[in-house]
Amino acid sequence: MDQGSGASEVTNISDGVIALEHDAKVQEILQDQHRIEKKLRKRDRETIKYTYEELDQLMKEWLNNAEAQQQLHHSDNALSKRVGRGALAFFNSCHGYLKALSGVVQLMEGLSQGYGTAAYAALSIFVVVAVSKKETETEIDTMLETLRREYTKIERLSPIYANRSMHSHVSNVYHLGLRSLQDAARYYRFKSYMRCWATQDSIRLTSVEAKVKENLECQVGGIFNNTRKLEPFDFKGKLERDGFYQAWDTDITSSFLVIRGETVAPESTRLSWASPAATGVIRLHSKPKQSPSNTGLIFYRRQDADIDLRVPMRRVSPTTVMSALIYQLLCTKNAKVILNDDQHFEKLRLNVIQAETANNDDRRSRLFKLYSVLSDLLKNLSFNRIYLILDRPNCLSDSSTVLKLLLDLIEACPTGLKILIVGREIDADFLSDSRERRRFHERVFNQHD
Repeated sequence: MDQGSGASEVTNISDGVIALEHDAKVQEILQDQHRIEKKLRKRDRETIKYTYEELDQLMKEWLNNAEAQQQLHHSDNALSKRVGRGALAFFNSCHGYLKALSGVVQLMEGLSQGYGTAAYAALSIFVVVAVSKKETETEIDTMLETLRREYTKIERLSPIYANRSMHSHVSNVYHLGLRSLQDAARYYRFKSYMRCWATQDSIRLTSVEAKVKENLECQVGGIFNNTRKLEPFDFKGKLERDGFYQAWDTDITSSFLVIRGETVAPESTRLSWASPAATGVIRLHSKPKQSPSNTGLIFYRRQDADIDLRVPMRRVSPTTVMSALIYQLLCTKNAKVILNDDQHFEKLRLNVIQAETANNDDRRSRLFKLYSVLSDLLKNLSFNRIYLILDRPNCLSDSSTVLKLLLDLIEACPTGLKILIVGREIDADFLSDSRERRRFHERVFNQHD
């Protein structure tokens, strides 16, 4: 016998065992229901017969629209005579639970018609016994609400029930719902002074919930215990008190500060562990009390919606970065000198139009025109000090060109311009050129250090 036929026989045997277990459980449930019926009054047993005949119709035709059809249920005299107004009122109050249960019953009916018979019989007994009481016990209401919520969750996962390995789990949930109805029916049947003997029926459900909760906590704990945990970047501890950073920040001459380092956790990400350094500097110098007078701040930070490496990264155009920096400069108070002067404003407007109407195929031409606008603004605006911050330049489509332009900007503005570059990967040519020009500070912070 080949492996395929052997595997098929094993599968058939396994399915047969599951089917036998299901049939045995159904027979056990029917026997319990027969014993309950024998203890009921004759009038209740007769009512059960009519109730059972109407349950399938109620579950299929009325249950989904129970809220909208509530008044119609009360006014349907033919249905009320056979089932009873109390039964219909009870259905309207707990339709949520029954709707969730009906989804599980339909799934089980796909395996065997006997499951539907057992479910409707259990509901028949429960309804007849429950509506004969004047008040519904709080614990029974809580049980129905709990099971309703859980069954609703299961119904949302119906596409996975076709998996054979799920049959036994669905069967357990199905039988738990029926057992709960039987326990509730027994509890309602007892007189008040006898109900204390039935309280132990709730122990089974409580123990099951405790085991499930314990199992889930163990699984969740195992998942997170195996996940590598590393501390986030500490701006105050690592950078604000760092000597290189303080020298760069206090020096009046224009200079670069590059902060870079490896990001090891999570393993698959485009984000940079050192990016909080850029955020910390932005927050520090955005507060007027903590920054010197006549200080400007412009920055560009990439906001990632998709950080999954399986999704191709959408690189940012350098012209977008230049435009954002120019716009922030024009929003400062110092820019009023240019915006209120007709001659300077007209020159600025023409330069922006030339950059906008540049050849779309030649993006570098548009980039250089915008760079000249940025350079002129920095020269003409009377800032004592201005901070330019760029986070993760590797996300730009032409990062090497942008970094070289920023390096030229340092030479065009000999004093007051402080440029901060943060990222996990910085262009090697830019680093070598910066070291040669000697207006450069570099700090390396690796996440695993």
